[in-house]
Amino acid sequence: MAVQRITAVVIDPGLTVRRVLVDFLRSVQDLTIAGEAASGDEGLRLVEALQPDLVLTDNALPDLSIHELIDAIKDASHHTEVIVLSTYDIDIYRETALASGAADFIVKTDLVERLAPVVRTIF
Repeated sequence: MAVQRITAVVIDPGLTVRRVLVDFLRSVQDLTIAGEAASGDEGLRLVEALQPDLVLTDNALPDLSIHELIDAIKDASHHTEVIVLSTYDIDIYRETALASGAADFIVKTDLVERLAPVVRTIF
């Protein structure tokens, strides 16, 4: 049986954080990084062009709220799932992301242990 390759776009305003995140994600089996962006608008352009299976985004972007970003992603690519990442484990961040249509919310310190199981659940 063929293994599904999952294409992903990473959106995070911090270059160093984004590089570390992308390096880690490259180690996740069956996940291919299709692009990376520093802002919501830049990420949306990638989603429109690449139609990825998955977007991993920081919850605090300089130009769009998480609600605006997820709405725009769903409009641009109906099949794309969104996982919201946060430095902080704050209930309102989690609740807002999930209420906006995110498939999941992961605190960045839990990423190593949680990402692969969450991706397997979604796909």
